Parts: sequence; structure tokens; C-alpha cells
Amino acid sequence: MRVLALTTQTDLPEAHLLCGLKQKGVELVVFGSEKLTHGEVLKDGGVQTETLRIRGRFDPKAIKRIRDAIQSFKPNLIHSFSSRTLSNAFFASIGKKVKHVAYRGTAGHLSRLDPSCWMTFFHPKLSHIIAVSNFVRDYLISQGIPPSRVTAVLKGHDTSWYQTTAISRKELEIPDDALIVCSTANFRSVKGGSYLVEAFDDELLSLPIYLLLVGNILDERMQTLVDEKKSTGKIKHLGFQMSPHQYVSAADVFAITSV
Repeated sequence: MRVLALTTQTDLPEAHLLCGLKQKGVELVVFGSEKLTHGEVLKDGGVQTETLRIRGRFDPKAIKRIRDAIQSFKPNLIHSFSSRTLSNAFFASIGKKVKHVAYRGTAGHLSRLDPSCWMTFFHPKLSHIIAVSNFVRDYLISQGIPPSRVTAVLKGHDTSWYQTTAISRKELEIPDDALIVCSTANFRSVKGGSYLVEAFDDELLSLPIYLLLVGNILDERMQTLVDEKKSTGKIKHLGFQMSPHQYVSAADVFAITSV
């Protein structure tokens, strides 16, 4: 079988899953961003990677690039890991006999009244959807997608990936006797990170408690709250980190929020 995988970034389980497909004898080409996260894992696993820049759900240049790959590689299946890659893949495969599989990592934000959804997860040519959890699978079924077309595949994690030395409190400029709370996420509004930052009110900020935020903040309200409280030195936004576990390992409390 020949599979063309389209992504923007891969998380660690996805990268190892793709390597596993390669080891099972699947002919595989992965298209991703120029600085593909965990691209070294794919390289070490012998997976061929190509650069693909996608600027929106309809990107003529990306569509041409995908169509050229379809014509030269002749995949049996295109596996799209995001809404953006999925919609462009459908345009690129017009008139081509290739099946489409999509990945869905979240519940919500789909409506049959939204035309853009018919370019992605409601597209009649979508053969199957891989849901990240049973909850997401149930949500997709509740939106009218037949149960036979949705499978929940839980992401596997190898604990050896996370064996690391914790970053020192000296590097973080945090006293030894302080309590560290850490949260890691791509902080979109649905992640509820703003509520965690809001909980660090004046009373809490007066105590030896520090909050580490690891990941990009994509929620305007959360960013505003972080900016307002940044001067206290108690809330530290560390941005995207390739090895977030070294910060989690340094913490006394790990907090994960969701709306």
C-alpha cells in the first residue's frame, strides 16, 4: 500500500505511528511544514518527508503540489491530519482514484450549516475518520457521520520518551522553597488556560507559588491576563518547547484545563 500523509506538524506519537507504518511495509511519503516537529524521528525511521506550505483551506500552490505528488507517487490513500490539509487534498484529487482518511483530535466546531465543513469532515468522498478518543468518535457520530466510518485510535506513549533531567529552579529563577505549578498546551480558548491564570489572583500571587505555562498562547483573553500579571514574576510563559517534560518534571503540581 502507498500512503501520502499530509500534516503541518506531528506530535511524538504520530511520528512514531508513521514510522511504524513504514516498518510494516507501507510505502509512505509525509508532507509537512518546513520545520516539521519531530522530523528527526521520521528521518531516523526511514520515512521520506517533503516540505509543503499551506496558507489556507484553499491554497492553489499547495493543491498543485499535492496533485503532482498524486500523479508521481500514485498513493492508494491520502491521510490528512488537519482540516487545512484535508480540504486541499480533496481539491488536489479531483478526477483521481484515491481514498481519503482524516484525523480528528477535537470535539465541537462542526456544523452541517457551515459550508466549510463540507470541504472537510462532511465531504462525501471522505472514506474514514480516525478519532483521537471515544469521546471525539461519539461527537462525530452525533453529527450524523455513520459509526462505520469512524474509528477511535488512542495515541500510544512510550515512557522512555519522557525520561529526562528536570530543568533547575536556578535556570527558572525560582526559589528552592517555592511551589511550582506547570501547565502545557497549545492554549486555545477551548483549553481554558485563561481560568488557570485568572485563579492566580492577588492573594495567591503574594504566596511563594509560581506558574509555568509551556506552549503557544492562542487565546487573546489568556494572553491579556498573562501580560497583566507578568510583572509579578510569578507567572512565566515559556512558549513552545520541544522538550516540555523537563519543565513538567521540575513542577510540584501539573494542571491541565479544558472548557
